[in-house]
Amino acid sequence: MKTINWKEIAIVSGCGAVGGLLAWLIASVSSGLAANWQLGLCTAILGGAVAAGAGVYLLANTDTGNAPRCIFFSVFCGVCWQPIVEAGKNLVNEATVHKAVASAKDMVERSIAQSANGGTQAEINQIVEGTGKIADKLPSTSDQELRQDALQTVGKAFAKIGKFGELKPEEATAALETIGQRASASGSISVKLSAKEALMNLRDKTGDRKTWEMADKAIQSIR
Repeated sequence: MKTINWKEIAIVSGCGAVGGLLAWLIASVSSGLAANWQLGLCTAILGGAVAAGAGVYLLANTDTGNAPRCIFFSVFCGVCWQPIVEAGKNLVNEATVHKAVASAKDMVERSIAQSANGGTQAEINQIVEGTGKIADKLPSTSDQELRQDALQTVGKAFAKIGKFGELKPEEATAALETIGQRASASGSISVKLSAKEALMNLRDKTGDRKTWEMADKAIQSIR
């Protein structure tokens, strides 16, 4: 791990704090002092310091070896601290979601690979849980490549559950319904529609009246 340069971080944050102060002064001159101006001043200075760190180290990955550019950019980030802090938060959220989706995807892939033939109930439960996690987080990611990979994994999961349904249609129906409902609740339309399609395939394959009714009821429950 690279040694942390605390002096550099202090300079970047300090420049950002100066930028935050400038932003507060500009706003005060144009709009006048607010009743709680002390709070606004502290918020702007702290926000500017945080924004400079986020802008230099997270968003722009600025070359800190170029001192004039780095200092100017840090001050600028401080002046525009509110949108930059928001962009930093979005970046962290995206990274968190990416990790969650990738982890759930790997969980499903492992469960599919380890299961033999149609799989056991415990293995199917693992697949359901992992696929449900994908459905929970997928609408929050903007990474198109990750979305496509995750949806391919979902397709494999539904195929495995469908195979399981040849021996245990009731359990497979319940599994697909669970995933479909989680996808519906999270707004994951692609997963929801795939779950419905998998239920229709299972319903049409069995020919059993009880399974048909269960699958049909499950399809209707997924809104």
